[in-house]
Amino acid sequence: MRMSAVFTWVKGLACNVEHVVIRRTLGNGPRLHQVQSQALIMTPQLQQAIKLLQMNNLELNIYIDHELEWNRGH
Repeated sequence: MRMSAVFTWVKGLACNVEHVVIRRTLGNGPRLHQVQSQALIMTPQLQQAIKLLQMNNLELNIYIDHELEWNRGH
């Protein structure tokens, strides 16, 4: 996976969160306001992507070799 593809994938893990907030305004009583925000959820896939992006070439090659060996054994 190329580096730009990884960043696009990581960016895609952000999710929109909508929630309703009840606020009391002066003179009008309670009013509903819808608030939308964006949150980045630290999923296991995102944690792995961050870990892989921090590795240099040698560390990444060792990690890939280790995972290949583990997958062959299972």
